[in-house]
Amino acid sequence: PVPLAGGRERERGFNQGALIAGALGRRWGLPVRGCLRRVREGPPQRGASATARVRQAAAAYAPGGADPVPPRAVLVDDVRTTGATLAACARALRHGGAESVGAVCFARAVRG
Repeated sequence: PVPLAGGRERERGFNQGALIAGALGRRWGLPVRGCLRRVREGPPQRGASATARVRQAAAAYAPGGADPVPPRAVLVDDVRTTGATLAACARALRHGGAESVGAVCFARAVRG
């Protein structure tokens, strides 16, 4: 799952990406690993421009969660808006040794 900012997780009491990842892992018979960590908290992405989202997410994630990075990984997030968070997380996983990174999202935000 994409790591949620610590303040947001404390505020909500859960990480929606982790809940979705757990359900998918059980359904697909795949392990769910916490191999990413959030290294920088920034302002909420909601309402931010695409340029701001890319800038905010660029250095926010790193490999080194509770589990090692696997050679093949699938990111799980709740909503894809611009893809900036997924791109930053994929980059971190590749830096951590993943050879292949895919993504699954529950919803996609569209303008209009």
